[in-house]
Amino acid sequence: MAYRKDWFLAVVLGLSIPFAVIALDGMETKLLVFALLLMVIFCVIAPLKNKEQLFLYLFALVLCVKLEKNFFISEKYLQLSTTSAGFGIALSDIFLAFLYFFWWRRSWRSSSRLDRRLIIFFAVYMAFLALIFVSLANSESLILSLYEFKKRAQVLFILIYISMNVRSLAQIKGVVMMLFAGIILSSSVALLQYKTGGNLGLRFLGEADTFYNQGLEGSSEVIRRVSGLMPHSNSFGMYLCLLLPIAISLSLSNIEKKVKYISFLAATAGLLGLTLSFSRAAIIGFVLAMILLMILRFKSIFSSGNRIQILLYGVILTMGLSVFIGKIIGRFTSTTAMNMDARYMLNEAAFRMIGAHPFAGIGLNNFGPKLDFYDVHGITQFARYPAHNIYLLIAAETGFISMCVFVSFIVMVVVAGMRAGVSSGDHFIRAFATGASCGILAVMLQGMVDFSMLVPVFYVLFFVICALILAARYTVETPGAAHV
Repeated sequence: MAYRKDWFLAVVLGLSIPFAVIALDGMETKLLVFALLLMVIFCVIAPLKNKEQLFLYLFALVLCVKLEKNFFISEKYLQLSTTSAGFGIALSDIFLAFLYFFWWRRSWRSSSRLDRRLIIFFAVYMAFLALIFVSLANSESLILSLYEFKKRAQVLFILIYISMNVRSLAQIKGVVMMLFAGIILSSSVALLQYKTGGNLGLRFLGEADTFYNQGLEGSSEVIRRVSGLMPHSNSFGMYLCLLLPIAISLSLSNIEKKVKYISFLAATAGLLGLTLSFSRAAIIGFVLAMILLMILRFKSIFSSGNRIQILLYGVILTMGLSVFIGKIIGRFTSTTAMNMDARYMLNEAAFRMIGAHPFAGIGLNNFGPKLDFYDVHGITQFARYPAHNIYLLIAAETGFISMCVFVSFIVMVVVAGMRAGVSSGDHFIRAFATGASCGILAVMLQGMVDFSMLVPVFYVLFFVICALILAARYTVETPGAAHV
């Protein structure tokens, strides 16, 4: 089928991206601008049948890595350990711009149909953006706020484009398969990192410069926590925590065999990657997501057609526990006092910020710059990081109302996903929507003890999944659907 050719072409082009990034990174500014212009011209005039769909798949593929090209980074901002430290133009930004260009050109021939219920979702997220914009008035470092606001605003364009333009089952399958290719790629890199004990030199793909080696309290053992193609092991764990429920849900569904096998391969690779991240919050979130998934899809998962897959998952789980159970238990039973104290002090500072500025916050992305004014324990001397709780961090930086609007939006998306998982007439849509909803809930749970969700490398991916849920619920037409 035609969409499979687009998958193959997207993967081939995706594999060439690292070399292009390396080449661009070494260019002078003038040559860089010239090279980018040539790339734009080529993409516009390239003799491909469906360039818009190809760029949609490429957009999904690059979300597994941090392909950022930063044109401005300040050492001062880096020292503040904010969620965004520079104005980044990522490949996802470029591909999204192309998608809007092709959409605009396509709109000359035919107009896009809009389910009016989507307007409610757009309006709620725009309200979130408006409240964020108000918080900029309290920013000590306005430039840092603008860097972060660009990322938040980009999500609105993602929600609009995907929810309105992913109209066919083939398209949503294509996007999901690209995300699964990312799981396999990133988890394979994680395995190589763990086995070789060295950094593979893939920093152009987002690989962390160094491993986050976790010591165990009262023990000389150090756990090598790898991060795949993510900047940190916690980000890697959260990435897999979001996508793995989708892969497992699809692998245990009555869908096309090839798609089912690819889902199983992605799930197997992702389970290994999640283990090697040794992220406690990600593991707990994933387990709870699996429990919820089993409850929601119990009859279809434990049908006779899934006996082999369930047996294989049981074997994989048994083998994994036999190898890593000691280190996993060590991560949960041995936590340094300094680590816990630092998290407590950062979150306490967040409460102080919320008390001082409950409505507009202290300014988007300004937790680091203003931490000195709310730190009563001297934590800035050894750990200057954002609050390790996304709800406290959002409320501290942009206000309590902003946080409530943000949570309301996520709840609306999860409800839409759960309804699509029940009412859709297609097995793929039902399995995807349910798995995606469970993944989102797992990430929101993990966000109670970490801030990785708000890091640019993950934030965009999270809302791509939200947008795909909206498309599955309100845009993709399937036989027997009962959208109410």
